[in-house]
Amino acid sequence: MSTFDKIYRSVVPIKFFSEGWGAPDTLMRLIENMKVVTNRDKYCSVNISADVHIEKKTENNRTIQIEGSFMSPFDSVISNALKGDNRIARFQMIIPKKWPTNYRAVCVHFSGTGDHNYYRRRIFLANNLIKDGIASIILMNPFYSKRKPDDQQGSSLKFVSDLFIMGGALIMECSALLEWCERNGYGPFALHGISMGGYMSSLCATVWPKPISLIPCLSWTSASCVFLEGILSNTVDWPVLTKQYYSDSVYSDVIRPRIQPPIPEFYKTTDETFNDNLGDNLQYSTISINSLHSKHSNPVNVAPLATFSKQLDSRLHPIKRNPLKSSYSSFQVRDLLSQFINISNSTSQLSSSHSNTHKFTIAQKFLPSFM
Repeated sequence: MSTFDKIYRSVVPIKFFSEGWGAPDTLMRLIENMKVVTNRDKYCSVNISADVHIEKKTENNRTIQIEGSFMSPFDSVISNALKGDNRIARFQMIIPKKWPTNYRAVCVHFSGTGDHNYYRRRIFLANNLIKDGIASIILMNPFYSKRKPDDQQGSSLKFVSDLFIMGGALIMECSALLEWCERNGYGPFALHGISMGGYMSSLCATVWPKPISLIPCLSWTSASCVFLEGILSNTVDWPVLTKQYYSDSVYSDVIRPRIQPPIPEFYKTTDETFNDNLGDNLQYSTISINSLHSKHSNPVNVAPLATFSKQLDSRLHPIKRNPLKSSYSSFQVRDLLSQFINISNSTSQLSSSHSNTHKFTIAQKFLPSFM
C-alpha cells in the first residue's frame, strides 16, 4: 500500500460494515442465489427483462444523452434485500448522433469505490469513446447516490451482506440493460470498470451467454485482498465483526460451512503418525498465537478449533493428543491449518498489533471464502 493511500485513508473518516455481517436470512438467500449465478444455464432461465423508463433526454451537436431507470430484477429474486429507492436501477447513456459503421457498439461502465455520480466516467471515458463512434452506458451502483439508504454515510456499507447484494444486483441489472439494448438494435457490447468496477464488470461478463468484450482495470478475482490487506483494511470495523461472529453461532455453525469449499484430498488421511504430529503442531501453534499479544491484550482462544468433530464430519481421523472437545468440523480445521502455516512463515507480520491478529483470525474464517 502506498504512503499516499495511507495518508488519504487516515483523513477520510469512513467505516465499513459497522453494523456487522448482515441478517442471517439474507446471507443464506445470497448463498442460494450464488448457485444460480454461477450456473449460466440456470441464470439464463431467470426472467431479467427490464421495463426501462426514459426520464431525461438532452442533445448537442455530437451526442444524445438520456437518463433512465427500471426496477432492479434482483428485487424479485431476493425480496427486501434492496429497500426504498435502492430498488430502482439507474443509468445514463451517451449515444453518438452519427455511427461510423453499421454497428452500434455500446460500452457499459461500472463505478469504482466512491464513484457515486456519472460525471467522471462521462468526461474521461464516454466522451472519448464517442469520438470512435461507441456509445456508453454509465451504471449507478446500488447503495450509491440516489440509491443510497438515508442512514448510510457516503460509501460506507453498513453490513457485509450489502457488498454481496450490490454485486448480485449489478449482475442482473447489467444483463437487463444488455437485453434492452439488443431489443433496440445496439451491439456489440463491452464491459469496463476500474478497481471495484473492474471486478463487477468481470462478474457480469461471466453470466452473459453471448460474445462480449471485457476490459477490467486495476481489478482482481476477489475483493477480499482489498478489505484484508489493502487500502480499505483499516476502514473495516473488525471489532464489530469479530464480536458478532463469536456471539451468534449461526454465522460459524450454519452460514460458514455453506460457503466453505470441499476439504482437499491432502487432509483426508488415517495415518496415525501424521495425525499425532498434527495434534502436536496445533497445540504448539496455539501457544505461538497467544505469544504474539502484549501482556495487556486478551489472548485469542483458538485451542477449541484444534479438534475434529466425529458428529459433523467423519472424513478425517480425530486428533488423538488434543484433549479438548469441540463441535468444529473439518472445514474449520482446514482453515486453521492454513493459518498455522502462515503464522510459522511470517509471525513478525502478525505481531504488529492486537487488532491485526483479530483481523487475521476472523477474516480467514469467513470473509475471503464468501467473497
